[in-house]
Amino acid sequence: MAPEHNQNDVLSDLRWQVASDPKRARATFHTLLEGGGEVLNGVLTAASGPGHGRLRQMIATVFRTDPKAIVLETWLRQWLSVESDEFTKGAIESALASRAPAPPSRPPSRNPIVQTVEAYRFVADRLCHRVRNALTLPSSQLLRLQQLVGELGDPVLKQELMEILTGLQSGLLRISRNVEFDTGDGYLAWQSIPLVSWLEAASKEFKTRYGPAKLLIACAPAVRRVNVQATRFFLETAFGNLWSNAVQAVDSLCVFELQCGLDSRLGIIELLVLDNGPGFTETHLETAFQQVFSTKSDTRGRGLLETADAILRLQGSIELVKVRAGEYRIRIAIPVEAT
Repeated sequence: MAPEHNQNDVLSDLRWQVASDPKRARATFHTLLEGGGEVLNGVLTAASGPGHGRLRQMIATVFRTDPKAIVLETWLRQWLSVESDEFTKGAIESALASRAPAPPSRPPSRNPIVQTVEAYRFVADRLCHRVRNALTLPSSQLLRLQQLVGELGDPVLKQELMEILTGLQSGLLRISRNVEFDTGDGYLAWQSIPLVSWLEAASKEFKTRYGPAKLLIACAPAVRRVNVQATRFFLETAFGNLWSNAVQAVDSLCVFELQCGLDSRLGIIELLVLDNGPGFTETHLETAFQQVFSTKSDTRGRGLLETADAILRLQGSIELVKVRAGEYRIRIAIPVEAT
């Protein structure tokens, strides 16, 4: 068989697997990676072209999880320089960041302030979205942050942080309302969270915010016991948007179902998100997690983008998978804590 023909066959199989069975697609690519040679280079060259965003996302996931995949770094950096799809770009950036050397640590007295302010910079970009969707706003210990920054002895760092806090204040003013912050610092803190139990508890608040839905969680006892490293903010952003989308997709009572599994080899918990709405079709594979995507004509289409961004910040992945002919659903993978 001619190498070019073989490359086309492999590429075609990979595209089908990415859409219908992403786990199998990753296994196929692992095998391809170990073999190397012209077939691998041909597939990577073809994956650089338009219409292969989902394939590039899968390759980025392999790069993040397989120590031998370091040979893909040049390709990922090449794709990143020209990538136009926001979600694919985010997946590549996350994969490259996971392999990046740890930055030099700052003195202990500075680290907590810098980390907290960085979290608020992320929050400021999303304030309008959160207010529009009636989401609980993150904790503002803004006055306390200003006081702490004012006590710093380093004038350069003090000026840098004050500029960031000023930007946050401007963001609050732009939403033209007074915001009462009452959630406490724990809302943004990274912590060990039992994901399944957290979802069950959070569903009560989701019902109040977004509308009623019946929650069904299918998982083995071992899955129920696993914890993830996360913040409440990222989890609520991800699953709150999914709940809201599900409620909006049906006219009757929404059934929000999560089928959870544990992949101990990859160290991830996988969640297949189902509801009694229409789901997605093959036409949505490349666009579902872009900024203006919506299956509803009267919405602005940021919900799935917010979900995808939050999952990526948890070092996880999100994708559409085929569950039956013509129907696709969302599958999420999040790293679990080692036991």
